[in-house]
Amino acid sequence: MEYVITPKPLAGVVKAQPSKSAAQRLLICSSLANGQSVIDRIGFSDDIKAAWRVAAQLGLSQTSIVGRTAIVNGGGDLVGDTAFCGESGAVLRLMLPLAFLSGKRVTFSGAQRHISRPMDAYAQIVTSQGGEWTQAEQSVTVRHKLRGGEFRIVNATAASQFLSGLMLALPLVQEDSVLHIIAPEESLPYVLLTQQTQRLFGVECDVDAKRGLISIPGGQTYLPANADVEGDWSHAAYAVAAGAIGEEGVSLRGLDPQSLQADKNILLFLNQMGGHYSFDDKGVLHVDSAQLRPITVDISECPDLLAVLAVLACAARGTSRITNRLQYKENSRFASLSAALGALGGKVSHEGDGLVIQGTGRLRGGEADCFCDHRVAMALAVASSICDNPVTLVGTECVRKSAPLFWDEFKNLGGQFDERAR
Repeated sequence: MEYVITPKPLAGVVKAQPSKSAAQRLLICSSLANGQSVIDRIGFSDDIKAAWRVAAQLGLSQTSIVGRTAIVNGGGDLVGDTAFCGESGAVLRLMLPLAFLSGKRVTFSGAQRHISRPMDAYAQIVTSQGGEWTQAEQSVTVRHKLRGGEFRIVNATAASQFLSGLMLALPLVQEDSVLHIIAPEESLPYVLLTQQTQRLFGVECDVDAKRGLISIPGGQTYLPANADVEGDWSHAAYAVAAGAIGEEGVSLRGLDPQSLQADKNILLFLNQMGGHYSFDDKGVLHVDSAQLRPITVDISECPDLLAVLAVLACAARGTSRITNRLQYKENSRFASLSAALGALGGKVSHEGDGLVIQGTGRLRGGEADCFCDHRVAMALAVASSICDNPVTLVGTECVRKSAPLFWDEFKNLGGQFDERAR
């Protein structure tokens, strides 16, 4: 699908969509709890749907949807032997350890680019405890009965998801366990989000960030709970950027200023670039238009902000550098952003472990591929507001992965586009 966007300044009010990361963790904990849990403000992105689909395929739970509420009947035995994760690498890494609990042979499949990524952290645990592990281009097959003990995550790429996956599974084994965190500063935000979610369901894990340890008592039981899904800071970052580079600013409702989500760092980075924001007494976030300055920043703790920060850097005048020491996850996105923003007239290069952007404050416009990447697509849509000529985006349907309502939100902020047949 192609959209031809007429450049317009973006302004207005946005209601934050439900957090994908929070919703996935709530759905998994609900699936492990014996009884009925109710999750309000659930989202309907492909990645969130993948979590309840995999739980059902494994036999752990059944989820019914009433309006914006998910009713999860969990606590089932793991009886399924196949699960399809779609394009959600997070669902794969968070839920794979649940299969380790059964001793059954289970095969997880999904999009090749997510399945084929290294999962040495899990493979080493399975093989060291005498289990079977086979990883192919589009599937992972495991047969293992997980035991507690001490675990060290050697592969630091996506470390928080490996740690979170083990945190979700290990309370259900009889032995106590300790996880050694290799890169605590990068892993901590999403680990704390997992811990916070587990507490709602009566499960405790002790996170000692200073010592890099997670202590997990065994023999615990997940209890049913009711919860609301908090607003998504990762998705909100696009509206934050639209407000900062627009003319009248943007307001966002439904975000938690105290959230543990790593992508709340968008406010820190915006401040470093000379941007302005405030929360009013009702908790609404207001982002003002600003003359931005370049930034040098490491986003290892919040790699999902790469695309939107690259657009902000294009809107600033001067040289920005955005790096990620744990760059494995972002290698393809570095190349995609360099090509896509370059096609719109941006001066972006992939150097070493990040991007170098020579910002000029404006972009030319033109035609750019979204590279089947939802974050690239949304970033390019925001970038259209500083383009001098129309922008044609190829592959706009990819936003369904995380934000199926994005294009409606874009319109509500004043975005103007027409669909063009290819």
